[in-house]
Amino acid sequence: MKKYTFQSKKEERFPSMVHIENTNICNLRCIHCPQSFLSKRPGYKPQFLDYNLIKKVIDEVAANNSIFRITADGEPMLQKEFKKMVDYVYKKGIKIFAFNTNGTLMNQDIIKKLVRPSKRTKIIVEVSLDAFYKDTYDKIRVGSDYIKVMFNIFNFLRIRRERKVSNVKLVVSIIDQPEALGEMKNFKRFWKSVADDIVTRKYVDTKGLMPIKNQRYNKNTKRWPCLVVFKRIMIGFDGRVRFCPDDWKKESVIGDIRKNTLKEIWQNGEYKKLRQEHLTNNLAKRIPCNYCKEWQALNWNYNYEQVIKKLFNKN
Repeated sequence: MKKYTFQSKKEERFPSMVHIENTNICNLRCIHCPQSFLSKRPGYKPQFLDYNLIKKVIDEVAANNSIFRITADGEPMLQKEFKKMVDYVYKKGIKIFAFNTNGTLMNQDIIKKLVRPSKRTKIIVEVSLDAFYKDTYDKIRVGSDYIKVMFNIFNFLRIRRERKVSNVKLVVSIIDQPEALGEMKNFKRFWKSVADDIVTRKYVDTKGLMPIKNQRYNKNTKRWPCLVVFKRIMIGFDGRVRFCPDDWKKESVIGDIRKNTLKEIWQNGEYKKLRQEHLTNNLAKRIPCNYCKEWQALNWNYNYEQVIKKLFNKN
């Protein structure tokens, strides 16, 4: 494998994964998530990414055979056009559509929109659980309903089984943080026979926004280039494009989907300069890279693309 650079000519032309945050609104207040307090700050305004811009992104992702993923600021199913968006994903033949959800709003209608056979489109529904026992879950995922989420997950699995659909997968995830200490083994033991995969993430303080807990950063480790600047791009709920999907402060803006295509932004001079700065470790003036510690949690040898390959048995 080529290390710390584009993995193919295709990646040079267009990102292998395109993230959007379709809203900055969430119905939970999870203890590890910056959304919990950012939404209380002066000037916060609830927003949704314009649906026509979402369609524009989907069109370009489909044309470039890339991965379309919803992550970050809010709960994606709060968007009123969510079901319409799923229809459009299938219509355009997106090869991979993945999204993170807290599972509280995954009702029968949404499940039936998601769970349908397709030879072209594959979907990954990742439900963030972050605990095994209900008491722990209630402390971490504040405002959620453990019983309701469990019902929604097993209803999803029932409908998928009845429809004999194999192109829609269920992933459950847990963050390795002190509040869930001792539950990781039971979490994996239970869900490995229920879900299609389990994702374990390291706790990070999200560039200083969250409390320092159990994250371990080795100050003597030589910094390697961040994989996201060679693989991924993020469209925020306001249409501005960022090079860092985990930039909750919105400091990594590098373009605007309302003014340019993703391909134009991906290939622009500022992006090329950014990548060179990572390759030479010349990041003293590059915000937020110059104070980011999370690069140590990003593994070039195992990232979300490997999760996708594993799920759909790609070699």
